[in-house]
Amino acid sequence: MEMMKDADIILIADVPFGQGNINTLMGIEDLKGAVYLHTSCLNRDFTAGMLKKCLDRIALQKKIIEIGDYDELLEMLKRNEDQNQLSD
Repeated sequence: MEMMKDADIILIADVPFGQGNINTLMGIEDLKGAVYLHTSCLNRDFTAGMLKKCLDRIALQKKIIEIGDYDELLEMLKRNEDQNQLSD
């Protein structure tokens, strides 16, 4: 959590979620960064539904932007950067 506290972007990557790493999602809703979710991780949930519960809790506080692959994420970030440069 300490490493993510100042991040502008929080990526929930395409990794399997199990009892050993589900706790990494605890508290994300309180961080300032935008949350991106690689949707493939939803098919790799080995937490008996805890992953969905964590994501639902995060979604109550923050928008979760779903991505299907990392190229899509890079495109989104590039568009946002271009828009920010135009507005400056």
